Amino acid sequence: MPDSKSGPTEDDVRTRGQLLPEEKVAGGSEEPEEQARAILEDSEERVDAPHDPPDGELPGGTG
Repeated sequence: MPDSKSGPTEDDVRTRGQLLPEEKVAGGSEEPEEQARAILEDSEERVDAPHDPPDGELPGGTG
């Protein structure tokens, strides 16, 4: 698995750049691979970001 800090692979971008049916209905994108790269990079940032514990839980799982 590639290091998430390095960004999406070209294969990931190419795969995500293929429009989903609902994206086609919505009109698609003029630059699907650039849009795919932005989506994948944003997703990686959210995965790598620190998260708050779920409501009602205290850090350390004592809630």
